[in-house]
Amino acid sequence: MDLQAILGWSSKADLKRYVKNNLIVNCPVTIDDINRAEAIYGSQVALLKGKTVRQSPEHNFVKRVQTPSPLLE
Repeated sequence: MDLQAILGWSSKADLKRYVKNNLIVNCPVTIDDINRAEAIYGSQVALLKGKTVRQSPEHNFVKRVQTPSPLLE
């Protein structure tokens, strides 16, 4: 939603609270509009990117195998 981008990518709960308490002047968006947009478009990508934490990958250790003596010669 453009409104969510203007507000600095606030969470969906905060956005609903702003609309419910009339904290945004002349806002044509309703709470039902927010719910519909979430159902149709899913979560905002920019919002998810900003709140997702990078997880470190698992360490894969490879065991060394003894080289056969004919190959060493």
